[in-house]
Amino acid sequence: KGGTREGSLCLGAPLRRFQRAFQLPPGVDADKIDATFAKGILTVHLPKTAEAMSNEKKITVKAAYPSIQTTNAIPTQKSR
Repeated sequence: KGGTREGSLCLGAPLRRFQRAFQLPPGVDADKIDATFAKGILTVHLPKTAEAMSNEKKITVKAAYPSIQTTNAIPTQKSR
């Protein structure tokens, strides 16, 4: 419920219970799942099993436009 205190308005959301269920994807180590709740954000960590980690594959990404070059240099502005 809202209220006022010396010219300010205080609003608060009612605390409610929240529950969500989902099926874990293959390769998740269910015994090592970890979750944190901070500042209204729920973060869930689903670590992979050792077997799933060994099945990882590296993919080489080729540039679609080979003539375009990128650089990490930051351009500087000339003094006026």
